Order: sequence, then C-alpha cells, then structure tokens
Amino acid sequence: MNIAKLQLLMAQSKVNNSNLASMSGVSDVTISKILNGADAKISTIERIAEALKVPVGYFFDDSTISQVLSLIHISEP
Repeated sequence: MNIAKLQLLMAQSKVNNSNLASMSGVSDVTISKILNGADAKISTIERIAEALKVPVGYFFDDSTISQVLSLIHISEP
C-alpha cells in the first residue's frame, strides 16, 4: 500500500485519522499503524477506499500491483 497516496488523499479530503476511522469502520489504532508503515489486510484497504471514494487500486503503484498479481498467479494484460 502506498502510504504517501493515502496521506495525500486524506489531506486533500481534509480527513484526519479519527475521521477516517469513523468513516471506514476501521479503528484509530489500525489507521495509525497503516500510516506508520504496517501492512494492512485487503478488507481494511477496501473499507478505507470506500470511505474515501476511490478504487482500491489507487493505493498501489504499478510495481505493487505486479507483486500482488504474481502472488495470486494472474498475468498482467
């Protein structure tokens, strides 16, 4: 997950950690851990993306998407 993209989107949306936690149903502690570099479950990323009204893919750069696809054995087009 690209933390910089999450931070940028939060700043643009004027959303702080507590707001995002409330909007997404993800705990403040989990939001804080993610922003500090902890790994996040896909379900958590989906909830954050939905709360911020962006697709889940927004939080990943091309190299991360390639890594995820290779892990689940799907070839890129």
